[in-house]
Amino acid sequence: MSDEPTPSELKRLIERNHTDNRELVVELRAQLTGAVQQISGQMRDYVTRELYAVELAAVRAELKEARADALEAKEELTSVRRGNRSAQLAAISAIVAGVIVAIILGVLKGTGH
Repeated sequence: MSDEPTPSELKRLIERNHTDNRELVVELRAQLTGAVQQISGQMRDYVTRELYAVELAAVRAELKEARADALEAKEELTSVRRGNRSAQLAAISAIVAGVIVAIILGVLKGTGH
């Protein structure tokens, strides 16, 4: 007897090897599919978090700018109000001064001086 396998044994070994390889390929594909799905999910979560962080930073910057604009507008409004009050006081003072001058002139005319 020879130590070498017969052609029918070789054929059977080759077929078993093909079957084993097919099973391994199917198992590897399943593992790779699962790994790809997991990585895709992680990347989606990462991108979502990164986008959220970028959008949040942009919103915060816009809010900060809006607050600065609002503060500037408030300061301008306060300045305008102060100017209006000063103008009103000056107008009232001019009217009061005119009335006082008229009274004084009236008194002076009435006394004959």
